[in-house]
Amino acid sequence: MEWTLPGTVLSVDADRPQAAEEVFSSLFLAGGLVLSQVTQVTGLEPYIIQNWVRRGFLAPPKQRKYTRRQLSRILMINALKSTLSIEQICKLLSYINGALDDEGDDTIDDTELYGAFVLVAGNVQKHDLTSESEMNRLIADGAAGLITDSWDVLREYEAIYPHKILGERVELPRTLGYQAREEQARAKQAAAEEILSLPTLNLKTNDAGLTDDQIAILRTLKDGALQVDDLIEKTQIPTRRVLSALTMMELEGYVEQGSGKHFSLTVTLLEE
Repeated sequence: MEWTLPGTVLSVDADRPQAAEEVFSSLFLAGGLVLSQVTQVTGLEPYIIQNWVRRGFLAPPKQRKYTRRQLSRILMINALKSTLSIEQICKLLSYINGALDDEGDDTIDDTELYGAFVLVAGNVQKHDLTSESEMNRLIADGAAGLITDSWDVLREYEAIYPHKILGERVELPRTLGYQAREEQARAKQAAAEEILSLPTLNLKTNDAGLTDDQIAILRTLKDGALQVDDLIEKTQIPTRRVLSALTMMELEGYVEQGSGKHFSLTVTLLEE
């Protein structure tokens, strides 16, 4: 059975644990990867990766070549961004490895961290977890390698690096299953309704320099959260451009992705 490696568009044999290592080792036989190769592995647009570098989410490439360590960071961010916000991902990664753009203070090499992530994802894939009850059953039965918060990753390294992994735990939303995500979404919605005002974004003056696609999507989201397919249908904008626009606006804090991959506004739109 084949499955897609987290954060990539690459398929491997799920029954061969060493398959992922073989794929990535072969990619770096000739040294680092150029940006076009990274985009082929991840399916991300080049400007998204460049933006992550500019924002300090990873160390900049040297001589325009990305190392396996840097690729691993990109893959983890890409894999987690459908579940966590960019801010939450950065908080988790920086808690483990300090300044994200400085590899010198890393507690765990990102290559090793991504390898552990792949093992966890492979375990979930193997057990075909489709509901929260199935996940809870596996945990109750003592299944290994299942993550419910950041410390499920850190705990594996706590005995090796006791002098580095210290301090208060990072509280992140649980992502066990559909019901848990739905509860989180409802709580988040209730909290949002109590907020008297949100940051404003003036579409008429367009001081933020939004593209036509971004403005069209924002106006469509004005009536409520929508999934990507709904946005494509309502705006008649091609899929690739919708996904690109949503990614950029999520990074800028204009929209956020909630339960069921519904996108909603995080700003109040002004038209005058």
